Amino acid sequence: MDPVKNLLPIARWMLRVAALVIIFSTYFGIVETLAFDTLSYFLALAFIVFSVLLFVGGFMKNSDMTVISGLLIFILSLVVMFMGGFTLQKVLSNFPTTALGFYFLARGNWG
Repeated sequence: MDPVKNLLPIARWMLRVAALVIIFSTYFGIVETLAFDTLSYFLALAFIVFSVLLFVGGFMKNSDMTVISGLLIFILSLVVMFMGGFTLQKVLSNFPTTALGFYFLARGNWG
């Protein structure tokens, strides 16, 4: 069975929305505390800012914002994954954001 290539733009937007929803549900509680003295606050804030920029980058003609946001989400996910000890639970909880960041780093808006 051949893939339905006409659905690719919808799939890309669903990935953007999935990244936004996953990151907001994971990190919004930390940002809401306004604990400016912790590293986790700034990492969570960066995740939220770059996920919004990833979403906004989909509306732009060039893919620079999407690629940079994907790169930073990918790097932040790796940092969180290895920060404070490496456990299977951390890998499993951070792998979706790592994969989404890497996808948009590699493909940009061209999917």
